[in-house]
Amino acid sequence: MGGCSFSVVVEGWSAESAFDEAVKSAQYEYGHGGYTGTIAEKSGFRLLHPPNLDRESPAFREWYERQSDANDKWGPAFCVVLAEPGKIGSLSKAQASVQAKKLFGPTAEVSYKGGRAEVRGESDKQAWGVNERLPSGKWRVTFAQAEGETAAEAYGKLFAQKGRYLFFGIASS
Repeated sequence: MGGCSFSVVVEGWSAESAFDEAVKSAQYEYGHGGYTGTIAEKSGFRLLHPPNLDRESPAFREWYERQSDANDKWGPAFCVVLAEPGKIGSLSKAQASVQAKKLFGPTAEVSYKGGRAEVRGESDKQAWGVNERLPSGKWRVTFAQAEGETAAEAYGKLFAQKGRYLFFGIASS
């Protein structure tokens, strides 16, 4: 049996969850029978740290080719973190404003620090946000009006964003 190279970029709250999603997706697309030449054949991954994350740079391409050639078709996939998952407050003000407008209308404005957010929407009522991490790894942001009434709940939309991961290697085919 031979081997095929594969490369897939996946979003996830962690490298582990992104890997699981990539494997499930490949199994759905190519089946569970084995020898698909995809990430579905890998049982795990090894995190690598390239010298340069600019995927268009010659240095990254050379490094990628060397690593790809060194991957064992029976060994783990290789993983490169392209973007870390976002933390509370890690979105830029512009990104947070876009998300607030989606939740509270086109005139919504947002300001935030750490685990607290203040949003002023079309009704001109101020809302406050409380953030908590769920067992699933997602963030729940609960917005409430100043009187304490729940205005909306958003999971991972305003203050957290998934990371991006590049998985690559050679898989049995």
